[in-house]
Amino acid sequence: MRRIQFSLTVSEGKWLIAHAIADMKEVRDAIAGGRIVLKGGTTVSCVSELITGTPLRICGRISKRGAVSSKFTDSAQHSIMYSNGEITGLDPDFDTALLQLGPNDVIIIGANIIDNFGGAAMLAGSPAGNNCGRGVSAMSVEGGKTIIAAGMEKLIPGSVWDSIRAAQRKGVDASRGMACGLFPVVGELVTELSAIKLIADVEATLQRRHRRGRGRLLVPSLRQRSRSSQAGGGAGKVLRTADERRGKKHGRMQLPVRAVRPSPFVLL
Repeated sequence: MRRIQFSLTVSEGKWLIAHAIADMKEVRDAIAGGRIVLKGGTTVSCVSELITGTPLRICGRISKRGAVSSKFTDSAQHSIMYSNGEITGLDPDFDTALLQLGPNDVIIIGANIIDNFGGAAMLAGSPAGNNCGRGVSAMSVEGGKTIIAAGMEKLIPGSVWDSIRAAQRKGVDASRGMACGLFPVVGELVTELSAIKLIADVEATLQRRHRRGRGRLLVPSLRQRSRSSQAGGGAGKVLRTADERRGKKHGRMQLPVRAVRPSPFVLL
């Protein structure tokens, strides 16, 4: 059994997740004969670039001032529907658009927190989470497949349900930035670890996660199930996918490239 260790910055992890999602059978089937809804977020914007060639507008974020909305206006769409090679903006009516979806369609959305049990939730700074919060029930009941794209930097201890019960917009005595609640997002969670398993026939384990310079490093460890050349090619595909996106920005917000020099992987 071969063992490989390598590092990922947060940005590289987002692109790894995006490549894995874009190659999922459900997504390829929806591209061929269904509809795909992409809800804006940095990781989902990477997915959008791969599938449609168009990045998405990024809105709320956590800054030094706390939770804030976008500082600048942008004509780009925050959420889109992709069908038959055409893009339709969904910003005014994201929730009603989800009512049109069925079993052949896919919704790709991000999350602000995830847990080790597959749970995920999004922050809501506007009433009822705006049209996204109102549309969450449609993701579950109309039959479309929901894929949640979220990196391991979103992982929290315990359960997201504890955080959901504790968070609220109203009745908060003080907050840095706007007070936010949380609403659950139900679907298939794809992190860097599950993305690696989707891309190659390997087992992936998180070895460590730490800050270095201005960025965060995620260091997975891969275990190939055999020493065959085919297995070696699978692990190589994971590494090539990460290397191809090294230093590439993501999203319309144009986040700064993390000042991280990843350490080399080790083949044992």
